[in-house]
Amino acid sequence: MSKINELQFEGRVLNWLREIIEAEKRLPFEADQEVPINIDGETLRADLVIWEDKERTKTACIIELKRPEYNGYSLELTENAMRKANFLGAPFFATWNVNEFVLWETFEEGTPLLERRRWHQNVVAIKRLEEVERRAVEERLKRFLQGFLTKDFFEICFVKKGVPTLPLDRLFIDRLRSAVNTFYIRISEDLQAESEENGEFRQRLRDWFGEQGWVFGEKEEDFDRVARLSVLLLIAKVLFYNFLKVRAPGFGLKPIKILTEDADRFKTQLYKYFGQCFGYAEFFRREFVDDLPFPNDEAVVRQLKGFLKEMELYDLSKIGYEVLGSIFENLIPDDERHKFGQHFTRSDVVDLIIGFCVKSGEERVLDPACGAGTFLTRAYVRKKAKTRAKKEHSEILSELKGVEIAEFGCYLTRVNLAIKDIFAREFCSNVEKTDFFDLVPGEQAKFEAVVTNPPYTRQEELEATFSPGYNYKAKLKKIAKEAGGGGGLEVGKRMSIYGYFFFHAARFLAEKGRLGFVTSNSWLDVDYGKYLQQFFLRNFKVVAILESKEERWFEAADVNTCITILERCDKEGLRRKNRVKFVQLKKPLQVFVEQSGGEEARWKSVDRFVRFVEGSKGFYEDERVKIYEVEQAKLWEEGFDEVSGKYEGAKWGKYLRAPAIFFKILEKGRDLFVPLREVAEVRFGIKTGANEFFYLTEEELKKWGIEREFWCHKEGEGEGGKWVPNYVIKSPRECRSVVVKPEDLKYRVLMIHKEKAELKGTKVLKYIEWGEERPREF
Repeated sequence: MSKINELQFEGRVLNWLREIIEAEKRLPFEADQEVPINIDGETLRADLVIWEDKERTKTACIIELKRPEYNGYSLELTENAMRKANFLGAPFFATWNVNEFVLWETFEEGTPLLERRRWHQNVVAIKRLEEVERRAVEERLKRFLQGFLTKDFFEICFVKKGVPTLPLDRLFIDRLRSAVNTFYIRISEDLQAESEENGEFRQRLRDWFGEQGWVFGEKEEDFDRVARLSVLLLIAKVLFYNFLKVRAPGFGLKPIKILTEDADRFKTQLYKYFGQCFGYAEFFRREFVDDLPFPNDEAVVRQLKGFLKEMELYDLSKIGYEVLGSIFENLIPDDERHKFGQHFTRSDVVDLIIGFCVKSGEERVLDPACGAGTFLTRAYVRKKAKTRAKKEHSEILSELKGVEIAEFGCYLTRVNLAIKDIFAREFCSNVEKTDFFDLVPGEQAKFEAVVTNPPYTRQEELEATFSPGYNYKAKLKKIAKEAGGGGGLEVGKRMSIYGYFFFHAARFLAEKGRLGFVTSNSWLDVDYGKYLQQFFLRNFKVVAILESKEERWFEAADVNTCITILERCDKEGLRRKNRVKFVQLKKPLQVFVEQSGGEEARWKSVDRFVRFVEGSKGFYEDERVKIYEVEQAKLWEEGFDEVSGKYEGAKWGKYLRAPAIFFKILEKGRDLFVPLREVAEVRFGIKTGANEFFYLTEEELKKWGIEREFWCHKEGEGEGGKWVPNYVIKSPRECRSVVVKPEDLKYRVLMIHKEKAELKGTKVLKYIEWGEERPREF
């Protein structure tokens, strides 16, 4: 990969801008590079200038370009860009470190940061400027500039005449994410160099990875991972220090002001400030990742100092648990969040689950995948409101237990719980950093409520992350075997990790205790769902299953979700008589969960809705909700196959989504219907694991020029054989009648029957390599 400097990159961006302007005749813009500016006798240069007119008489925007390791939100950079924009009379200026493009509305000097209006766009995710040479990166940069000039900036400049105002919370999260995405780069590079040169340090690093149960392959991504964690924990400590300084003035904490630009002295002085937080020493304890060296670079230290100065402007107590929780999701890289299935749970979803599971306020509550602690903090508030005898902070904490595999999540959970009563005489959180599957039920007290948003990852994705000695596959198999007794369950590899959370969590739940999970809703209808259905029906009263028709509860996760509420019940007779409520919400959750009026009003609305669901009978529907009640014994009979003598599963999704007429027909024709498997052979279709990659239209096949043998099969022998496309039905909607006609089908399935080495020189190999560069898209 050839070297490229900032000036050369500026030139490329300028050429791309001019090409777009030339092609889009309606655009009034012009663009120039390195425009000289004389301010008070000092000659400065604007990296790029976008003019509002062809005559270059009015400046629309200046763009300051930096390398990826430079923070686009740094005070030094933004103030410098602002000066240039003010001098040129530009209503807007932008800071762009290739990864993050931030467009600011020009402001008068002295305006606080929190009042600055800005537009933020994540463009690419690279670590080195040289990576812009990669074709895929260059294509994304060009697409961004195309959209920016022709749509986003054009509208801001001429239609809206201003940058949209975003809430403080969003600015706060964007600012933190930008800090993490830039600071970790240099730390990672230095760690890699130190590991190569210092065998003792390399061994310490390997030992630390082993303690986490991770594989240390001495790859770039390994160094990135530990570098990111060190930055995340540092930022969290700075935020918590500032919170204590503002909310507990009796501690006498002073603003962090560090003059040195030497990296080692900078960290030493920073921890002297942290050492003043008596009573909260565990929050500022130095671990291996905390002692990783800062890059000995004055520019990096200046950025860190600017960041500390900026964080003084935020009061953590005003940010709120909703935002603190979403920090966990927003600051973790997309690929890692996907790998571990970590997604922040909205507080209205959490409160609804808590409302079903924490009734009296006396319940001991376990969250086995606590993330940033939203379930536990909301359970804390619920218990505080419910218990008549007001409990001490420490007593409530003793009734809450969190388990989290990620160090950063554990830290945020402890912070979230600590700030519930910052003046408590002591703080002792029961938050354990471990894999939930390593917890032994017999060593733990039983809980009356187990609530969580478990990871949605497939088990095979996690196997590659953990060290071979960790043997994740064997661990999951053991959990399934132990589930529910009676020989346990034989579960296939396609079972998501959340299924095993159900199995293991049940062993920590007391009789009549309730379990409330929000998970992918796929288990309702897919093959591996039969294991969960069987497990639920054999061990619980299924209280309710809730799904939203109106909204997605996890915008960042590419899954549809449902809430499952179960009650532990060892008596078969009571389980069979139980009436299961299938609930479809036809309005957003905020219609059911009070958004204003304080905590008392909010919990009253939750209790009102829970009572309504639990008390409904038969079939009910209005403009807000649809509820269908099914006897639990019927669910068992529906899924039990008398021929095989096994529970084979049923499609429970119909009870949530089918229209009212479906249930009327079902009731009237009860004695007329038989399962399809009794009159026809039912087989599963092709399971690719990545339909977006393997299912292609003929237009896409032609575009790539993929050879016929990979999307067709031959019918007949020899030269007289006929090539027939591999037709596939992706959705029943493609079929215009009950008779399937190939000409109606849109997709062909790609079936590659050769080893990769045999594909050299083929178009299909180019397509495969293109897909391999985009693992998150498929």
